[in-house]
Amino acid sequence: MSVVTSGHFSAVSFLCAITLIFGGLVLQANALPQSDLATWQEIYRSKAYKVQVIQDDSWKNVFTYGLAKKSNTGWQTGSEGLVNFCSFSSDAVAKIRIYFLNSKVSSFNITPRSLRSRALLNGQVLNIALKPLEKAWITLNGNEGSPLFLFCDPPKPSVPSGCIYFGPGIHRLKQPCHPANKQTVYLDRGAWVVGSIDLRARSHVRVMGPGVLSGEEKLANSIHRERDRPRYSMIIGDQNQSSLDNRVEGITIVDSPTYNFVCGPDHISNVKLISPWHWSTDGFQMIPRGNGTAMIENCFAFVGDDVFFPRENFRGNIEIRDCLVASCNNSVFQLCYWGDSLRHNYQAWIHNITVKSFIQGQGAVFRASLDRSDHLDTGFKNMLFENIVIENGLQVPLFQIENRPYYFGGKTYASCGNSSNIVFRNITVEGNAPVRSTLLGLNERNGHHDYLFEKVTINGLKIDQNNFGSYFQLNDFCSGIRFQP
Repeated sequence: MSVVTSGHFSAVSFLCAITLIFGGLVLQANALPQSDLATWQEIYRSKAYKVQVIQDDSWKNVFTYGLAKKSNTGWQTGSEGLVNFCSFSSDAVAKIRIYFLNSKVSSFNITPRSLRSRALLNGQVLNIALKPLEKAWITLNGNEGSPLFLFCDPPKPSVPSGCIYFGPGIHRLKQPCHPANKQTVYLDRGAWVVGSIDLRARSHVRVMGPGVLSGEEKLANSIHRERDRPRYSMIIGDQNQSSLDNRVEGITIVDSPTYNFVCGPDHISNVKLISPWHWSTDGFQMIPRGNGTAMIENCFAFVGDDVFFPRENFRGNIEIRDCLVASCNNSVFQLCYWGDSLRHNYQAWIHNITVKSFIQGQGAVFRASLDRSDHLDTGFKNMLFENIVIENGLQVPLFQIENRPYYFGGKTYASCGNSSNIVFRNITVEGNAPVRSTLLGLNERNGHHDYLFEKVTINGLKIDQNNFGSYFQLNDFCSGIRFQP
């Protein structure tokens, strides 16, 4: 087994450089002075955790980041929220030990729950093992305001020739990186790229590598107008069919001022999003392209708004699988805002997702607000959600599917539209869910039809046709709604 540690800068040497790209060639500028590099390390270094991984039969330090900001979302509302994270590469099971630096540890929790059997606390040191592509969310003493995220990556891909390359060091982009068709943008280990990536009117582009893309220089609260947000998104693409087969793999995106992906690529794999402090930091919005299947897999998200957008399946098939995510506002799974065309046979399949939810107020885990001026052939359909686990309790509904005005829209319509052929299978809330879920249509022409809730479990109780009224509110404009334990 081989393990490669990663960090903002090499633990071995501070002689890292900024690389600038001109016409696809790599120009390496003068290295930053050692004192400046050390200063930047101290800015980003976690003050709460130290992480080591076994490499070549000895323990090696992994640079662990720590970012703190005042939060206005449902996580740490009105106070400072600190996130700590690190990543490393391994081709087999990696052995990790974590040192807790600031407080005595009386308890710890790991999400997903399946990883807890691999963890052992010995004083102030936690030992854990992770497989490639596994992610762990660790909290101490019940303090959700300072978690540690561990990302065990597979071995990093080789750097392709002719790519736009960002090596170890800090890179501040004056304008979005806009690669050519068929070009690769490579963020290498230790790269910290401040800026965004523009994939509009581009095809067969790869954005890859274990580096970090940061949106830190644009204040989230200064982006007020809805139409301004897309151009400040971290990765932006096209709504139309002109952009094909774009992929984003392996990178970490932090401190987005607004959307992380808007009209994103066809394939997103092993990408980590860490932007929980501000609203409108939506996660993985992507646009499937016709007969292909858009894929999101093995990803992580801790964001301040909707995480996934299965509603986009009216454009093509969508599959989302094997992810660990958390939302601090609005929803985890956004099924619909305004109804879209029903003249399609595309599917959305979302499976094997672990959720931590910090949503408060007017949100839900699964959410749809059908709001159209005309009901004819608009709405959403053909979605299957299975093997979804919410590992903490909820303060909001598990499901909120309604014909009602979209809360944050610029205009209000007549709340028209229909939905059908929706399956929720093996959905588990491990804690309490005191707020009833809703499934509410508007009238006899606008509502929700042919839903199956199979093996939905809340706090250990399976929901069936006899007890669903304690957990669900339905009205007369819903039909074919079944609950099977």
